[in-house]
Amino acid sequence: MINRKVRFLTFLPSFGTIRLSFRAKSRNPLSSGEGDFSARPSGSVEMTPISFITMRCSLLFFLILFTCQRPVPAPKHFRIVGHITTTGYPHDVAVQNGRAYVADGQAGLAVFAISIPESVAFLGSIMDSLNEAWGVAVADSFAYVAYGNKELMIVDIRRPDSLKVAGVLEYPQPAYGLDIAVRDSMAYIAASSQFIAVNVADPYHPNLIFQDYYPHSCRGIALAGGYGYLVCEQLGLTCWRLDTFPPQQVGSMDTPGNARSVAVQENHAFIADGRNGLVVADISNPFRPTQVSGIGLPGYANGIALRETLAFICCRDAGMAIVNIAHPESPSLVERVQTPYAIGVCAAGQFIYLCDRDLGLVVVKQE
Repeated sequence: MINRKVRFLTFLPSFGTIRLSFRAKSRNPLSSGEGDFSARPSGSVEMTPISFITMRCSLLFFLILFTCQRPVPAPKHFRIVGHITTTGYPHDVAVQNGRAYVADGQAGLAVFAISIPESVAFLGSIMDSLNEAWGVAVADSFAYVAYGNKELMIVDIRRPDSLKVAGVLEYPQPAYGLDIAVRDSMAYIAASSQFIAVNVADPYHPNLIFQDYYPHSCRGIALAGGYGYLVCEQLGLTCWRLDTFPPQQVGSMDTPGNARSVAVQENHAFIADGRNGLVVADISNPFRPTQVSGIGLPGYANGIALRETLAFICCRDAGMAIVNIAHPESPSLVERVQTPYAIGVCAAGQFIYLCDRDLGLVVVKQE
């Protein structure tokens, strides 16, 4: 039995001919196994040069199309390379100059040497037994701690083995410092029922310049350009213009879950939205932030950090989720790092520093 098939994709006017010889394979129907094939001349086909070239171009087009549609390789593997137990329950971490500064709950501020990530070493700590450290930011020689009822504690970190309190903001109005961001001479605090702006040009004498009351829990703050992006559990995302006095709320967007933390990259805000997972908002116009995508995640999305095309999201008892955000309109989960109870996270270089309630400070490396 001989099968022959010749298919032309395009026919064009003839300007000469090309003779193509082809061979058909015949199979001996009496053979067993996979088949006894032998090739023999079977005939020829005449086609114009233009048709021949067009057929080759068509094949090349489909080859390029197939190549371009191949899946993008997944990010490299992540693994835990070290950890150190902390005295308290760590909530947040900031990294600067080979040191990690941990808001360690009732144990206050703890400092660790991370120049050798596989062998983290404790350097020193400072605490106020009546309050709980929730958020931390570092600038120059000072650490700025969102410190519960104390709202703000500024610590001189030049000697980590002998930390000293430089300044304190403890306003009599009810507030509870949960997260903090610092830029230039200003510190901005998500303080539960309030959004607070503090002048820290003199770290020894912080000066409250603005506070706004919220009916629900303000949990996270991120800065980008002349704007601040505040997340509150029941209200979602609010956008604040910070280059005016007083600061002005210019836009807002509710989220389906409980907004716990926020990070900003270019024109997008990435929100850890509790049991709703990750929410991505377009903030190219801060007056009208708009949700463009989201992805459900195991556990409870609590903290978030970004590095290039990846988002690292703490999901409590589901550990840390790593999400590809190269295309913000379609984020995808690419990997998980399991820890007992992941709460806060910071990305620095090829390492990710994770606050875990049970393990303490965890160092994760991208292979």
